[in-house]
Amino acid sequence: MYDKQDGTAIGSITLSGTIYAIDILSDTKNSFYVLTTEKSKIITLTPSSKSGTLGGSLVEFIEDYDYTVLLDNGSGTFREVSNGTCISGNSFSTEIRNYISTGTNRIKFNIVGKESGQSKSIVFTATVTNLSLTCNYSWQKPFIQG
Repeated sequence: MYDKQDGTAIGSITLSGTIYAIDILSDTKNSFYVLTTEKSKIITLTPSSKSGTLGGSLVEFIEDYDYTVLLDNGSGTFREVSNGTCISGNSFSTEIRNYISTGTNRIKFNIVGKESGQSKSIVFTATVTNLSLTCNYSWQKPFIQG
């Protein structure tokens, strides 16, 4: 590396430091349907962290998490509907049925590691729909030709 074009060599640059990554396991698909008659819809998430040095491998990193649940009912804007803390190694569950309404809803979870400061988000799309089944029948008089 040079300090200017055709200039003096200045040596090499060394990068060092710790990197963090948060993984999120979920019991729910990213897109799902909810019937208007359903009383409950719970999403359970399990966050975990890894850390390592640049160029090295990542190993498990123990930390607690703060999380925020945000909802977009179709307006294009997320609003906070709940928040909490998750202890390392545990899962947390959120009842979303009270927040979602008929149509397409987006539910966003923001998770932040308390020690690393690393954040990760996951977004679910819930379509609330009404499903009904009707049956119409009537007795027919037979037509006998003859």
